[in-house]
Order: sequence, then structure tokens, then C-alpha cells
Amino acid sequence: MVYTKWLAHNEKFVDYVKMKIGKSVDISEIEKELASYDKKLKVLERNE
Repeated sequence: MVYTKWLAHNEKFVDYVKMKIGKSVDISEIEKELASYDKKLKVLERNE
């Protein structure tokens, strides 16, 4: 997950993807989903 976030915020990677697909990519929904998973993981870790 951390690697995916890093890629999404890496300007070179974003520029490369934009060049390949020819438009901007909105990753806000993916970021929200990742944040939700992070919260759930923290809850599970606390319950161990």
C-alpha cells in the first residue's frame, strides 16, 4: 500500500501515466479507500 501511495504522488510516474493514457488521472477515490483500509488495519492491530 505504501508503495502505491508513493507511486501516485511521484510526479515522474504521474507524468508518465498521463503521457501514456493522454489524460489526467483522478486518484482521490483510491486514496480514500486506502485511508479506510489503514484505519481498519490500525483497529485490528489494537485488538490483538
